[in-house]
Amino acid sequence: MNQPRRILRSPAFDQSARELFAKFAIGYVNRVNEETFGLGLTHVDLDFELISHRARVDLGKRTLVLSACSLENVPKRLRRYHLIHELAHFLHEKHDGQFWKAVEEFEPNYESLERQLQICFERNVRDVLLLRGETLVEDAFRGRAVRPRLLLGRDDILRDELELSMHCQELVSDTNGPRGRETCHVTNSTSDININTINGIAAPVSVS
Repeated sequence: MNQPRRILRSPAFDQSARELFAKFAIGYVNRVNEETFGLGLTHVDLDFELISHRARVDLGKRTLVLSACSLENVPKRLRRYHLIHELAHFLHEKHDGQFWKAVEEFEPNYESLERQLQICFERNVRDVLLLRGETLVEDAFRGRAVRPRLLLGRDDILRDELELSMHCQELVSDTNGPRGRETCHVTNSTSDININTINGIAAPVSVS
């Protein structure tokens, strides 16, 4: 029988559990960093309220803040890819050819993993909106407001989402990367650079 997945931002999920998950996430970032780029970061954190982007990167302060939506209920390999992706921004701020080459060095299958990670992230965001009481969210893929649903772990749902994601990708041309969507908020502590927006993320809409 399919079981509903656990959601960290449930009202029943207490602060101590969040702190444990944050400690796990920060430790995991440090381990992946040591195994890959070996960067000197001044601060790593987890944000349970960040739903507009998968992460915030400050190149000047050398800080990395991850969205909990990009880590919870996400397979281990996708988590590792996500961290490699964000860490690579400290070497190459934009999603250009050099950036993807740096990612590919540690994860050759990055294109497929990027699609799957984005699906997981957007599902988690829809769950957050549902828990906040939103009855409808704007689905940019379908171009209309839809009712968010909890993921029940069904293979057919994941397959449908993957097919939808690939179909949408064909409609978007982007020479700077494999996806055609920006998922990271990259800034510099002295001046903003290339502030990216996420394309296709669910956002609240008013309900009459």
